[in-house]
Amino acid sequence: MPVVPRSAAPEFAVPQAGVTVVGLAAPSRGSSENCAWEVRFPPGEAGPAHSLDHEELFVVLTGHLTVTLGTVVHQVGPGDAVIAPAHQVFSIANPHDEPASAIGIMPIGFQARIGDSEPFTPPWGV
Repeated sequence: MPVVPRSAAPEFAVPQAGVTVVGLAAPSRGSSENCAWEVRFPPGEAGPAHSLDHEELFVVLTGHLTVTLGTVVHQVGPGDAVIAPAHQVFSIANPHDEPASAIGIMPIGFQARIGDSEPFTPPWGV
């Protein structure tokens, strides 16, 4: 059973936002079926609107976030789970004064799309 110490987990800056992703589990770190990462949202920051080719699960760890799924806006906090359906455009933002974080989980091989971009696998999922 591989263990990925937090100190060895790579960090990735999301170019379109002030968000940081910490890669916890992925094929390059020993996982064969699922990917997991922590997303850190500083106050006032938001991830880009995007869609994925598989369902994504998020569990809020700290702070409060605003999740927009299509045109529906949800307010979520610690312990809340968000299920983003495949091919649904969604975004996550932290409009609050405190930092927030969440764990994201998806199957290996997932692909993301931002706007009209070509599908791609983010580096934390490789």
